Amino acid sequence: YRYFKEKGVDVIYFGGGTPTVYKNDQLERILQSVNRNIIFAEGYEFTLETTLHNLNPEKIELMNKYGVNRLSVGIQSFSDEGRKFYNRTYTKAEVKERLLDLKSKFNGEVCIDIIYNHPTQTVEDAREDARVIKELDLGSSSFYSLMVHEGSTLSHDIKDEKVKLQDDLKRERELHDAFVKELTTDSDYYVLELTKIAKAGRDNYKYIKTRTFGGDTFPIGVGAGGNVDNISVFRMKKEMGMFVEKSEYQQRLDRFNGLFQFPTVEKDVVNEILNFTEQKVFEEVMSELKADGFVTENETHYNLTSDGLFWGNNISREVLTTVVEKTLEITKK
Repeated sequence: YRYFKEKGVDVIYFGGGTPTVYKNDQLERILQSVNRNIIFAEGYEFTLETTLHNLNPEKIELMNKYGVNRLSVGIQSFSDEGRKFYNRTYTKAEVKERLLDLKSKFNGEVCIDIIYNHPTQTVEDAREDARVIKELDLGSSSFYSLMVHEGSTLSHDIKDEKVKLQDDLKRERELHDAFVKELTTDSDYYVLELTKIAKAGRDNYKYIKTRTFGGDTFPIGVGAGGNVDNISVFRMKKEMGMFVEKSEYQQRLDRFNGLFQFPTVEKDVVNEILNFTEQKVFEEVMSELKADGFVTENETHYNLTSDGLFWGNNISREVLTTVVEKTLEITKK
């Protein structure tokens, strides 16, 4: 409590679940409590997750009143067939109308989530999702490939309807690339992070940037995670949260790993984080990735290629694991 009273918080993330399911008065009490107990840093980001169907004008006004300045809206798909598959409310036309209305009433940035690779999605569907994002002038869009967990309701629905998810990497790659290319070609949208495309000068997605470089990201709600000073926080369910105090070594590795959530990695920043031995191992790993066509290199940066972007999370994990394991082997000799 004292920590938040003496230091402004850069990022607040209210999500994991969908906070707008609360009634108006419930949501107001929570937002009042946040404002009463936390000082917002200059240039802060306060994100709240939502869906369109449980928003109303009163809730939007409450968010404006209490400093929420970024919304993450779970759209999943604009196509009517895709929305039916994901069990989303409203048609494509209604979604567009509601997003425009939301933009006109909300004082902050409106961002969305897209999930691609549902069973019947076409490349043209992926392109159309990107075109709608540009048409609506949204701040950014996350884009994730559909993951179906065994035993989930969705997995049973797919099985019952005899619809087989095509576990076809080529198809997934085509959908991924079509969405990215359509959204970033001949526009001012760019790849901000492995799974996020933003409009230049608009959404900064400070949540991921601040976590990467060790700043405070205060999480609220079930499923939300963040960092407060050197404490990592994750709220697994209402009755259970995980709090981990990280050593200086762990914090350093977190910062290093976080660099690879972005399409461009600055060499100077890597050298500030890694020691001499780690740097040498890192350079060997990057040489292999460059030879395999996943990265390009110039004097100051490493840049992910289109292959590197698609495999970005795997590359991030591989780089961290290799640097840690090989460095330990060297130091033991």
